[in-house]
Amino acid sequence: MTPNFHGIIDSTLREGEQTPGVHFSQELRYEIITQLCQVGVEEIELGIASEKNSHLQDLFTFARKTSKGRQRLGLWCRCHSGDIAFAASCRPDVLSLSIPASDLHISQRLQKDRNWVLRTLRQAVAQARTLGIPFISLGLEDATRADPEFLCLLAKTAADCGVQRLRLADTVGIGSPATITKMVRMLLQQSGLPSGIHTHNDFCMA
Repeated sequence: MTPNFHGIIDSTLREGEQTPGVHFSQELRYEIITQLCQVGVEEIELGIASEKNSHLQDLFTFARKTSKGRQRLGLWCRCHSGDIAFAASCRPDVLSLSIPASDLHISQRLQKDRNWVLRTLRQAVAQARTLGIPFISLGLEDATRADPEFLCLLAKTAADCGVQRLRLADTVGIGSPATITKMVRMLLQQSGLPSGIHTHNDFCMA
């Protein structure tokens, strides 16, 4: 598959299982992968890169046999060195690193600053590239509440580091179709990178 493509990234095996009270058995995960491959979803996110998710190694083995190269297989990953190293051991086609973009997340949730975000981004991408990850996507958490200038700086920095795709997260579901369209165009102009979007519909604005 070509690096830049238009299609659906299915995150059922990650975000679906984050729903309160939901837990997928390995057999159910296999069934979900089988169904996604049958309907032709272009990219399947198999879960969160973390050593505690030891089921992922077997899940990748099953997914590779089932997809026969027709689907890209990915992982969602924090910009933590240990998580990135674990992700590389799974040999994903796509690694979706995630970094906070809004000041609310940066300062209030993490008690960090923008310089920390930029430094962490550079270090995480460098590690992923060194470990041989073939395709790196960068998720910008809470992008719809981020300062547009800082969002553009993150996008430019990502492009300079070797990121191949942005993924804009409307974390609290406040983005309208017009807002998301404007944001995607802005970041494409600033970075030249294609963008994926991850939206919630908390307020029925999608």
